[in-house]
Amino acid sequence: MNYTFKYTNAATVYALSSNVTGIPSLFPPQLDDSQIFDISFSSSSLSLDAHDSVSVEVGFTLRDGVDESLIPIYSGSIQIQSSAPGDGTVLQVPYMGVAANMTAQQLFDVAEGFPIFRSENPLDDRDITSDGAIFTMNLTTLDIPAVIIRLLLPTRVLLVDILPPDPTDSNATVFAGLETIG
Repeated sequence: MNYTFKYTNAATVYALSSNVTGIPSLFPPQLDDSQIFDISFSSSSLSLDAHDSVSVEVGFTLRDGVDESLIPIYSGSIQIQSSAPGDGTVLQVPYMGVAANMTAQQLFDVAEGFPIFRSENPLDDRDITSDGAIFTMNLTTLDIPAVIIRLLLPTRVLLVDILPPDPTDSNATVFAGLETIG
């Protein structure tokens, strides 16, 4: 049985607009039907006997000149065609990718002053926004800490560690190697 491999490119959507800094658009700012990457197969066709198996590697390479700062999201499908008699269909394997380093993207809306660390007490309007700031609280007067954030991009996991000013504080809890409050 012979198999051939091809691909179909779908349109690329840019998650960010070039005139907006860091904030995703409500609607995609640009739809690009050109191919922003090259796909390579370790083999464009192969022959298999009954009970044989072979791995085919597929590589995606971003083309030069693609603006990764706009977070391009691309997709398409890989088509696998067999030479089996009566097999007139093509198996389509969808793919989707993001052509940007998402770990380097700004997560918090710092332009608007987020994240904000403050007391939950409505009579206390202190905001602590600078790194390394010390915020003294009194739990007997319902002075409970609150962290207010606004995310620019979605995230599945967000961990915020509130560290005590004195790492030798006996009230600290060790979590992931850090002495945290709570």
